[in-house]
Amino acid sequence: MQSSAFSTSRGWRGAGFLILAIGWIAALMVYLTASENAPPDPAADYQLINGQVLRLPLAASKREQMELERLGGSVSVRIVEFDSWIATFLHGKRLAWPLAIVAALLAAGCFYLAGLAAEDVAD
Repeated sequence: MQSSAFSTSRGWRGAGFLILAIGWIAALMVYLTASENAPPDPAADYQLINGQVLRLPLAASKREQMELERLGGSVSVRIVEFDSWIATFLHGKRLAWPLAIVAALLAAGCFYLAGLAAEDVAD
């Protein structure tokens, strides 16, 4: 019984180290190979100013925000703003940080489970 709990503890600890190593290596690879620029938001409208065509992002369009607020209320406008902010973390070099954090959290969970399994061995 004790060797089974000990091997379970070692298994969780090994899984934690493996997840941490793979996650951080993936985050480093993403950081080193990704471009700095995130893909642009889809354009809601274009304006011609001083001979230059400027694109207005969908999130910056007052017309789009007013329509969204009319249909779903002010909460839906805040949710769309939050969603676009979160989406900035899923492109380019900024993707490396969520990868590293998720890997660290999963590894910490494995280490916690390894500690619980080790307590069974001590009893």
